[in-house]
Amino acid sequence: MTPLRTAVLMKTDIVGSTPSFRALLATDIQTLHIEHRSFVARHAADRGGRIVRPTGDGFWLEFPSVTAAAKSAITMQEALSLARPGRGTDRLFIRIVIGLGDVTEQDGEVTGDVMALITRIEDITPADEIYITAAARLVLAPAEVHAALVENFHLKGFDEPVPVYRVEQRHRTRIMPNAYILVSDLRGLRASPKQSPLSQSKACSIPSIR
Repeated sequence: MTPLRTAVLMKTDIVGSTPSFRALLATDIQTLHIEHRSFVARHAADRGGRIVRPTGDGFWLEFPSVTAAAKSAITMQEALSLARPGRGTDRLFIRIVIGLGDVTEQDGEVTGDVMALITRIEDITPADEIYITAAARLVLAPAEVHAALVENFHLKGFDEPVPVYRVEQRHRTRIMPNAYILVSDLRGLRASPKQSPLSQSKACSIPSIR
């Protein structure tokens, strides 16, 4: 029998689809999925995470710690929101769930009860949100990431209400490539001593329309 081990698992899922997404050709949709996999894998790797299984429009990932997983999830959400700012629903939305529990691994396939819990929580997770299980929240470093109780939910397959927490994505400094800030300094600009501010305003005044 394969021995049990404790693992930090994350489940990502693309929420819904936009009119432009539905209008894509099959080859374009395939390209989008390949790019999305690269996006998720890259951000996960930055925090020591890895994809363990693709599923539908999302992925199962494993991380070395809950805090690392939560930070990676926040980075993913921020990157997606900045990818196409101001486009409203015309961008990719994902929901993310993080859990902690015992799993087994055989032939590269990870299984465990925590995966069933994550799947149930995923059903109630809104777009652009990060939900975590109670076990994951207990070991989350509060100085790094804060999580607040959403509610105790009655989930299918669970006899008692299950507490679910939400990762609060606080505002922080972001590095935005290809962004420019224009700073103007008017301290050296002075009005002529022979001309009062009032006379200046008269010189450039526009007649009112009656």
